[in-house]
Amino acid sequence: MFAFDHLNKFYDKYNNIGIMGLRHSAFASFQPKPIQINQQVYSFVLIKNFNNIYWRDNTIEDTDYSLQTLSSNYCTVLFNIFCFQKPSTSTLTGGNTDSVYKGDGRLICARKLQRDWPGIVKKITRKRGMPRILLNNIWSKYTTKLQNNE
Repeated sequence: MFAFDHLNKFYDKYNNIGIMGLRHSAFASFQPKPIQINQQVYSFVLIKNFNNIYWRDNTIEDTDYSLQTLSSNYCTVLFNIFCFQKPSTSTLTGGNTDSVYKGDGRLICARKLQRDWPGIVKKITRKRGMPRILLNNIWSKYTTKLQNNE
């Protein structure tokens, strides 16, 4: 409960957080800061409702949602100080693995993201047989600052 209490207190301090979440434990130890602002938030997310941003199907949803959030002048917050663990993508059955990502589904989703965000998706490659999106250095272009609730 400590992590959730901390996340709620942090969220309550600011009025322009659109999405925040925890970094995967495999990547958190490489980060020099306890939090990062205006980065992609993925897998373990807390979303602000009522901001006219929608989780869209048949795309790389977490990347798309983070981009929508940042393009709407909200901030994203990625916590490195608290992290999570999960099985590797597509190693469990159920959910998107058995429906959206079945067959060429991942490639179709990557291509939709590329169409929806031209100039942001640099190219689509494959890693361990799975399509991977390579993004242009985009996160640094989003510079919205956190706004205190005062």
